[in-house]
Amino acid sequence: MHINQIPYCFHPSTIILVDDDVHFLKSLSLQLSSHGNCLAYHNPYEALDFLRTYKNTPFTDRCVSLSSSVTQDEPEIRIDLKKIYKEVFNPTRFSEVSIALVDYSMPGMNGVEFCRQIKNRKIKKIMLTGEADAAIAVQAFNEGIIDKFIMKGSPNMIQEVNKAIHEMQIKYYLDLSKLLTIALENNHSSPPFFLLDPLFSEFFYKIIAENKIAEFYLLENSGNFLLLDAKGNVSWLVVCDEMQMKFLYEFAKNEHAQEPVEDSENIVKSIAKRERIPFFFLERNYDIPVYEWGPYLHPATEVLSENGKYYYALIKGQSVYPIEDQEKILPFTKYDPKK
Repeated sequence: MHINQIPYCFHPSTIILVDDDVHFLKSLSLQLSSHGNCLAYHNPYEALDFLRTYKNTPFTDRCVSLSSSVTQDEPEIRIDLKKIYKEVFNPTRFSEVSIALVDYSMPGMNGVEFCRQIKNRKIKKIMLTGEADAAIAVQAFNEGIIDKFIMKGSPNMIQEVNKAIHEMQIKYYLDLSKLLTIALENNHSSPPFFLLDPLFSEFFYKIIAENKIAEFYLLENSGNFLLLDAKGNVSWLVVCDEMQMKFLYEFAKNEHAQEPVEDSENIVKSIAKRERIPFFFLERNYDIPVYEWGPYLHPATEVLSENGKYYYALIKGQSVYPIEDQEKILPFTKYDPKK
């Protein structure tokens, strides 16, 4: 993985496969199913017809709104990052089309012509091509018609396709996240800066891979993530920089000074030594006294990166963080595109 940024949101999505070889399509669909729903077309015109009628509202549209009044010359941009994680309740999220994987050599319409038809879509385009057509693929890439090409005759083609699909899905959501970043900047705010830190991104994607995470969602501007595996099991990645840890320490110390008990003193010391990170998923939990923070403290691990020190905690199976209506979350393994 060479992607050096982290999107606000990621989940498996739909991949459009276009190839006139029906048997190849069936085989490829099975080998890519872990990345999302595969819609296979052996006729490129049918695939285009689907994409022309396909409508999707990206998660950014549900996080950004415009408001205006008689006293405003321009609409005010409102951003609600708390709506990002609520995408887990969207049962159609896996039907979002993120990638078109297209063969170059097809009767009636080649892969370049197909991708040119959808050039202005946010969908990422990957083309499969033979050695004889490599120069055409390079030119299409340089012109921005396709985002990547892979040699169809390569002995490692399936591995290359799987890697490309994963990277392009990440980049699809990165593009959407950039729109949200612009909206935040226009609203005199900014995203957590570690999302743009290359070294931290490498560490982040390692955690995602090792824990077989299928979906992740930014929780708020401070930079914590809700994580789900393919079966819908929930975990949390809590991240703090040195400034945030100092703020949490000062807050806990001041609260302890007002109500000095032994439990809160130990809690303050653990934060001061950077041994524990407090995390409160629900806003109302921020109001509890420091001496009751115990269930919300988690072992902190230090990570060094380009922007200095980070501290993180990976939290699994904590019932102290209930998600309201969690039973309504449709996990990827139970997604049925036919419904």
